Amino acid sequence: MKVVECVKVSYRPELMHALVWNVEQYPQFVPSCVNVEVISGDADVRVTRFDFEKKGLTYSLTTKNTKDFP
Repeated sequence: MKVVECVKVSYRPELMHALVWNVEQYPQFVPSCVNVEVISGDADVRVTRFDFEKKGLTYSLTTKNTKDFP
């Protein structure tokens, strides 16, 4: 399943890209995110698994992000 979502924000694109790329910090500010594991990656592409816990449920989400900064 592929999910694509567009959201307009009032921040500069380079700041948003830096935020997305800094996955190791997600548990500090993403609600219910309890663990992040970079499964594979290099300087330009990252496959990351995010683990979430909420109301007794545990689930994971895996993403592939490209470091395609403006």
